[in-house]
Amino acid sequence: MWRRNSNMASNGVIWAKNKVIGNILHGEAMLVAPWVTYALSIAIFGIALAAQFIIMPVEGGAEFVAFYPAVFFSAFLLGARPGLLTLALSATTVEYIFLPPFGSFRLEAGQLAPLATFIVSGGAFCFLTHQMQLRAVELRKYKAIVESSSDAIIGESPGGIITERKQAEDALREKEERLALATVNNGVGIWDWNLQTQEMIWDDSMYALYHIRREDFIGTEEAWRAALHPDDLTRGDQEVDDAISGKKPFETEFRVVWPNGEIHYIKAVAKVFRDDMGTPLRMLGINMDVSDLRKTEVELRELNNDFVTLLENTGDIICFKGQDSRIRFCSQTLANITGHSSWRDMIGKHDLEIFPKDTARIYYEEELPIFRDGKPLMNKTDPYYDAQGRRRWVNTNKLPVFGDDKRTVVGIFGISRDITELKEAENKINELNRDLERRVDERTAQLEAANKELESFSYSVSHDLRTPLRAVDGFSRILQDEYADKLDDEGKRLLNVVRDNTSRMQHLIDDILKFSRTSRLEMSYSEIDMLGLVHAVVEELSPSVAEVNLQMEIEAIPAATGDRSMMHQVFVNLLSNAIKFSRSKDPAKIKVGSFIEGDEAVYFVQDNGVGFDMQYADKLFGVFQRLHGVNEFEGTGIGLAIVKRIIERQGGRVWAEGKLDEGATIYFALPTKDKNHE
Repeated sequence: MWRRNSNMASNGVIWAKNKVIGNILHGEAMLVAPWVTYALSIAIFGIALAAQFIIMPVEGGAEFVAFYPAVFFSAFLLGARPGLLTLALSATTVEYIFLPPFGSFRLEAGQLAPLATFIVSGGAFCFLTHQMQLRAVELRKYKAIVESSSDAIIGESPGGIITERKQAEDALREKEERLALATVNNGVGIWDWNLQTQEMIWDDSMYALYHIRREDFIGTEEAWRAALHPDDLTRGDQEVDDAISGKKPFETEFRVVWPNGEIHYIKAVAKVFRDDMGTPLRMLGINMDVSDLRKTEVELRELNNDFVTLLENTGDIICFKGQDSRIRFCSQTLANITGHSSWRDMIGKHDLEIFPKDTARIYYEEELPIFRDGKPLMNKTDPYYDAQGRRRWVNTNKLPVFGDDKRTVVGIFGISRDITELKEAENKINELNRDLERRVDERTAQLEAANKELESFSYSVSHDLRTPLRAVDGFSRILQDEYADKLDDEGKRLLNVVRDNTSRMQHLIDDILKFSRTSRLEMSYSEIDMLGLVHAVVEELSPSVAEVNLQMEIEAIPAATGDRSMMHQVFVNLLSNAIKFSRSKDPAKIKVGSFIEGDEAVYFVQDNGVGFDMQYADKLFGVFQRLHGVNEFEGTGIGLAIVKRIIERQGGRVWAEGKLDEGATIYFALPTKDKNHE
């Protein structure tokens, strides 16, 4: 074998390709009437189709085996455009007839790669053929100039002959450059193997595909075989032998190992050219790097496996429907609840085929707006019946799937989760709530009856207590008025004690009745001028502070919504307490103010009186709870309890802050927004 330099290799490529064109095409295809070439291309396609129907039962999976030669023959013999016509007819026919799903233009994931390879290979070959035909015409023109008669040559000036020859060479070089540019840009490498001399010629793209330097390639079959992956050598040799012997066309895929160890996948297609006796003369073919395509196929296969694993193992109900409302895929869970052994058995079925009519109608009607408006359906609770006929419940989300135009809904993706247990628990809770409400109503009725009995008892007790108290008070007053001279000092003191306790008992009974009334009186809500109310109460209490050095500060407090008479009682109790516990101070200071906190208006009455220890703050608002002795401060211990009850009935709250000998602040908060009271 001989080794070629770069110029020799380049000239060899030109010679080899022009030789093929000259021997087979002669440029005649472009001189025939166009309709004839197109008719012949259709005839070639028809022959290939008939051959494919014969081959398919024998060679399963060889969907393109008869159509590759058809495209090449049309391109070589008739031209690029007839070749493209054959390519288009072949690709459409294979997709519709020979690739699953049969009788449809939809493709399964694994079928895209061979179809794309066929289209790209055929298109590239048609383009290359067109370029070679154009170059053949230029060669004939050049030969005509060189082989013109000697008289004509002598008659012309040497300069003119040289100029015309140079123009022909330049035109050929431009054609060659355009052809090289096209193959490089498309990642297609062209090779020419002379079967008589065993010389193999590569273009520049081939060296790039194999990652081999031009000077390292010796131009033989062995040099090509050296680049193949060891595991692909035997198969590669067999496919070359089959192509040369005429058993089948050369269309294969193999791996090449780059010098750096990288492995690349190569798609190869070639045609064997023979003489009139059928002797193989040369193979002319193309190579393409399909590594990225194979990587994508692996990723798609892994993704598909993951997706199938998800469909077969998820506990959720997953379903995708096309525009015809038929299932494209679904989870195994949906298959199980509808009595199907595999989710694949569900493909192509309509809801009417797997659900009761009423249930299917619900699903269909809720999906119509999704297809029409593209709006998702979220958090819809739907019933369904499982394979055993049991009624169950699912929470469903259905989302529109848009087409390439981003507007047309081409399908609906739905995912549902079985919430039967949750639904049953919810029903149980509702039942318990109804039972609880019934019990609350019963208990409320019992409490109302008890309150009425307590109210009646309170009036009875107050009446029964007042009668003897009035008698005790009356007789003690008679003793003081009519028998004072007969009593010594101790008797008079004891008699005063009796009268004081009688009066205190009378006040206590009155406060108990007042506290009882705050719980039963019907409230009348209206807007209250709180500032005006405070001033009115201060005016009422002014006689009791005539002898007290009192400094009263009243801020501009906001209005409130509530029962005015009850709020009047609140301020009377709070201001009376503040005056009572601060009258020993000089000056006694009382402040009425407010502030907004969230959705509440907080009002307060602050004094600088005796105060209290915060550890006893929880006792302030209890009935009969006192932090000071009766001898220190008058009162029954019910005033703040009444305040607490009134405020709580109006939807508010009350609390206190204080410190011994530094005063106290009583707060109450009322809602600023409408709320349910009591």
